[in-house]
Amino acid sequence: MDYKCFIPSFSKSKLADSFDLTSKLSQLLNIDSEKKLKEVIGVVDHVVMEMIGQRRREMTTTTTGLNKSDLLSKFIRFIKDDKAKDISN
Repeated sequence: MDYKCFIPSFSKSKLADSFDLTSKLSQLLNIDSEKKLKEVIGVVDHVVMEMIGQRRREMTTTTTGLNKSDLLSKFIRFIKDDKAKDISN
């Protein structure tokens, strides 16, 4: 494709450099997709932390919480065991 047919005064490298600069500026200024991505990651992080907190409360207050064998419960038990090993060393 000949880029000169769209913008005769721009060479391919000037056009490519312009796109690169626009992308870098949007990242630095936190606009468009970068800003939206950070917002979405923040929401996911918040929801996951709420789930972990809820499961920890279940595990400390009920016997059924201790007996769960789902992935989240296993990770929480693993972390507790790993911290206990660090303390004993």
